[in-house]
Amino acid sequence: MLPAPESKGQPVIDFNGFSLIQSDDGASNGTGLWLGAQVLSAFLGSSNAVKKGMHVMEFGSGLGLTALYLAEKFGCKVVASDLPWVISKVLAPNISNNIERLSGTVLVRELDWTIPPGCWLWDHPTIIASPNHTPPIAQHLTTPFDLVLSADTIYRADLITPLLRSLHAVCTQSLALSNRSPIVFVCLERRDPLLTDKALKEAEDVWGFSVHRLISKGLRYTSLSYTQRKTQSDVTLICMSALTVLRGFALSNPAKLPASVVFSFNQQTLSIFDAYPKATFHFLVLPRVQGSYSASELSDLRTLLSGNKQRAKEVVTTLERDAAVLRTAIESEMIKLYGFTWPILTGFHAVPSMAHLHLHVISNDFISERLKVKKHYNSFHPSLGFFLPVDDVLSWFDAEPSYFTSMAKLNAKEYEPLLKEDLVCWRCDTTMKNMPTLKMHLQEEWDKVVKREKAKLEKKQKTSEVA
Repeated sequence: MLPAPESKGQPVIDFNGFSLIQSDDGASNGTGLWLGAQVLSAFLGSSNAVKKGMHVMEFGSGLGLTALYLAEKFGCKVVASDLPWVISKVLAPNISNNIERLSGTVLVRELDWTIPPGCWLWDHPTIIASPNHTPPIAQHLTTPFDLVLSADTIYRADLITPLLRSLHAVCTQSLALSNRSPIVFVCLERRDPLLTDKALKEAEDVWGFSVHRLISKGLRYTSLSYTQRKTQSDVTLICMSALTVLRGFALSNPAKLPASVVFSFNQQTLSIFDAYPKATFHFLVLPRVQGSYSASELSDLRTLLSGNKQRAKEVVTTLERDAAVLRTAIESEMIKLYGFTWPILTGFHAVPSMAHLHLHVISNDFISERLKVKKHYNSFHPSLGFFLPVDDVLSWFDAEPSYFTSMAKLNAKEYEPLLKEDLVCWRCDTTMKNMPTLKMHLQEEWDKVVKREKAKLEKKQKTSEVA
């Protein structure tokens, strides 16, 4: 199989035994083979990114090369989407002509990604997004995607925002269903480097993707037919797999997220249940990505503090304000379930484990089956130093500028060793030899607290009855 630039004008091309028709008339985009699809397929075939049976969504499938390859080699379940004339000219015929070779499936769907995702149809047999079909109510995914792909789909400036909006919609809807975001790969032939760079900047600043360039210009590309023929090309392959759980939530409409995820929200923040709680009560308060605040600016505390100081103070102050409201709600639940309240810690991890700024609101009992390893416990130990109380962080802003600068560095090399410190009970300072011993001790300490508080309640009730 020749590299795409050398196969122009050939009505039929061969791809590892696949016979693919193309209609490269010079007028229709997507009906001829483009280099991006070849490079993307080659990369996926040789990387560890694709697993057997993955559920894959491809935007702008064109000839169907990548979809067919993934369905044959990995048994993937691929939704191959494109515009109607591309489907009728090349995509549908190519899938039909090669279907017997597939161990997986390829479903062909019409998808015009200039149409807002709120108007997409997920239950239609042939159409996802069309100007001629609008669902009576907004529809959402019912099965999450594991992998989202697009090759050579940005060749005009007006296509950037609609494509990124579409990628983001599929990611966030998959995220809400599975608590994980799909891996996203976009492969672009750099016809206009400024256009490509503009797209990547918008992906990070507006849509919250962390962009990683896996292949840049000057690629030495070997064709997938494993011949020795090579060509110099100017291609960028991007992995946008780091749309994390928290960033996805912060970019989403919280009203559409599951009740199992969201506790409360307002215009500025979102409070969610921690998916892996390290105590009886454990929540996260996130700043929402909106207005003048970009996703990259809100990626973590260190990044926020390295920017505009006043803006950073406003964000942290807002998070603390809404955390206070959350603490009141937690205390009400404590009274309802246990009959008493106990301390709630509010703070940041010096080195976060997840992208997107988040404030932990966690009860100090540390009774949870999710508290499994040393770093879990040490990351929340109230006096070890890795857990930064929000009031302490707020005090930095009013301190001497040199002190603020020093504290705001949040050097990972200084903080990460704290996670390896000995396991010490935060209540009695007793050193424990391992996590099972610590957890048993924490449970014993907690049982003492419960017994003591229940005794207080009983005494109070008896006093009330006598009175």
